[in-house]
Amino acid sequence: MREVRAYPELESTVGHTARLKNINGDYEEWEVIDEVRVQQNEEKIIIHQKLKAQDDSIELRLGYYIIGKKPRNRNKWVWGQFCTMMPTNVFEQIIQLTRDKGWL
Repeated sequence: MREVRAYPELESTVGHTARLKNINGDYEEWEVIDEVRVQQNEEKIIIHQKLKAQDDSIELRLGYYIIGKKPRNRNKWVWGQFCTMMPTNVFEQIIQLTRDKGWL
């Protein structure tokens, strides 16, 4: 019989500040202004965030949370180590190209 786990609820990140290191090693701050989520399975949530930079530019970030396995974060929601950010027009192009190919 499979063990049933009760993981904590993943709180909203709207209003939080993301401090991210850019390609030059400098830190930039982004405010999470909106998000959507899809629970892929019991231990993984896909999250799509709308971020606002300090210069008011908008970018989108596609990432994920997983349930931690290492002792310090065991059974807690942990931000996935790798994710992508892109301007909204790039995301629109990607979606349009995938629709053109019949993927969506």
